[in-house]
Amino acid sequence: MVKAEIVHPGGDGYFCTSKGYLAFDYKQTEIEGNVVKKMHSLKVVRFGEHRIIFAGEVSLPTEFSTLLIDCDGERVEMIGQLWPRGKKPSLAKCDIKIASPTADIGSADCGDYIGGTPPTKQSPNLEITSKNDPPPITLEASADTNHVYQLRRHRTQESVAGRGLNSTTRAEVVELDEKGTILDHLVIYEYVSFEAAD
Repeated sequence: MVKAEIVHPGGDGYFCTSKGYLAFDYKQTEIEGNVVKKMHSLKVVRFGEHRIIFAGEVSLPTEFSTLLIDCDGERVEMIGQLWPRGKKPSLAKCDIKIASPTADIGSADCGDYIGGTPPTKQSPNLEITSKNDPPPITLEASADTNHVYQLRRHRTQESVAGRGLNSTTRAEVVELDEKGTILDHLVIYEYVSFEAAD
């Protein structure tokens, strides 16, 4: 069976992976009439034991702009800038407990980043900025040795009748058998951008 769920982020898409899960930064802005609603969260996808599921999400401050996201077996650590109105940005750190596959994902514990300087390494991004699709990333499943799980990202471009170019980036987690046949997939990210013609 092949199934799909679609997420439409309007923002960063930074991600990290650890054994049995993938976590990614998700920003969305909804405009309804004169009301602008901004949301920012960390979404977690679990895979292994012949399944791929959205495991949950954790709310983050909307003013938090991610610079680094790092995963290990027990938690996700995010470092970013807080942009309070009218002030210089300050660095903040958020820790999110992941725990076991059967437990709920913990809330974000955010505070000042004592390290002081911005991180020098860069987190990978679900969005594709080059013309070519990046190679698949093999994900480490917790107990499923009969299947391979991969993160695949694909970009398509479509000309819009002399007005410009629509670009769509899609990321999905796929499950493959020993022969490389896709058994299951879950679309976790879809981002559409428009570039006007000159």
